[in-house]
Amino acid sequence: GIRPTRALTSRAVVNYLLSNDKMRELIIGRSYSAQKIRAIPNLETLNEWLEAQDLPIIATFDGKVYAEAEDGTRTLMRLTPQDGFVLLPDGPLGNMLEGTTAEALGMVENGVIDVADAPGIWAGIVRESDPPVQYTKAALIAFPTFPQADRVFQAKVL
Repeated sequence: GIRPTRALTSRAVVNYLLSNDKMRELIIGRSYSAQKIRAIPNLETLNEWLEAQDLPIIATFDGKVYAEAEDGTRTLMRLTPQDGFVLLPDGPLGNMLEGTTAEALGMVENGVIDVADAPGIWAGIVRESDPPVQYTKAALIAFPTFPQADRVFQAKVL
């Protein structure tokens, strides 16, 4: 099957892992439980141990954004759940699929550009005579793809 090579979680989950006595014993060694060493391993040490065991390395992400409701109120929210853990396969998860804009299709129909040059960002100068105005317009149609969706595992761990 597909083996995950990386994991994504919050700093809270990593801190929980690093403060767990059994994890410390695995990372530091059996001497931890005998001597009760106070040294707390860090994420770098954890990832070195995981890599040595041929397990996925862990990255943390605690980004936040404001979400705006219809009434204009804004709420600060996390982009990834604080209690979540995601296992990911190697390589990119997807790409952007670019389409052809209506403006680019007009250029193709008028013979200005070839159809092979149409997908992507279209940019052009638009001039109108009544009232006189000139402006630059840019347009893009793009859709994210996610072909690796069935190879991503998500769990609530805390």
